[in-house]
Amino acid sequence: MKLDKIVLIRILGVVVVAIIILSVFFVSHRINNDNITYNKIVSYVSDNYEMLENFSYSEIEKIKSSNDKPEIRKQKEEEILKRHLGENTIVTRVYAYNENVLQFYCGSSGFLDAGTYTGFYFSRDDKPYAFEFNNLLPKAEKPEYTCGFEGFYHLTETTGSTEHTRLEYILRDHDAEKIEEKQATMKLIAEFINAKYGEGRCVLTMSEQYRNMKEKILPHFEVVTYAENAIRELGGEPVSEAVRGGTDGARLCYMGLPCPNLGTGGMNAHGRYECITEENMEKCVNVVIGIIKQFAK
Repeated sequence: MKLDKIVLIRILGVVVVAIIILSVFFVSHRINNDNITYNKIVSYVSDNYEMLENFSYSEIEKIKSSNDKPEIRKQKEEEILKRHLGENTIVTRVYAYNENVLQFYCGSSGFLDAGTYTGFYFSRDDKPYAFEFNNLLPKAEKPEYTCGFEGFYHLTETTGSTEHTRLEYILRDHDAEKIEEKQATMKLIAEFINAKYGEGRCVLTMSEQYRNMKEKILPHFEVVTYAENAIRELGGEPVSEAVRGGTDGARLCYMGLPCPNLGTGGMNAHGRYECITEENMEKCVNVVIGIIKQFAK
């Protein structure tokens, strides 16, 4: 019994020592600069933009490829950073993300691989590298610069990580030939980027979403006449306007069901203030009833 207590005490002693060693190890390997916030990085880049723009990675590259011990390389790199970016720089390491973009590492919080890394990417041309595709599109053919029957390229979503960036567009035009021209332009830009940076750098996929319903409605224009008659019966005057977006009616037209769009009286479509009044909805219901009555005769 006495022997068991001695063994137990020794085991507990070993466990305590192990815990102390591990604690020291984790504390010594805790990633520093855990007080670096998003706002602090934005402020730093804004205040030191000229130094970042003139920063030469070649010195860092020579150190990284040298045969010096890791601690010596790190010390030399820190000296270069302070010399080029100032004594109070928040940057602790620099990596070449690609030939146009540098990755500035500012530390992180947490332990080892469980930490959250903090830093920023910097491009000398002052625009994200992945947006070169977008910058090559005709700038005058964006939604905000077009109106009426003019077509456009509309960037709807951007997602990305350190390895991939995904840009999603919709192409709109009332003229089928012009849509094909826009598709050809995007293919040409993709080919240019792949020729410049290497095959497979830009992957372009396109699928049909909406087309102009006009070519399907004209052979069955009586469906428009029914709607116009219903509106006049209710004391209104029908107005036809160009719609620059895609609609369910367009999809139905190309599925074999001619389907012109009836205005619902809604306002500020696709915006945060999109709305419709109860009175306008009632009028739209009455128009639909009027169309049904014509078919019922």
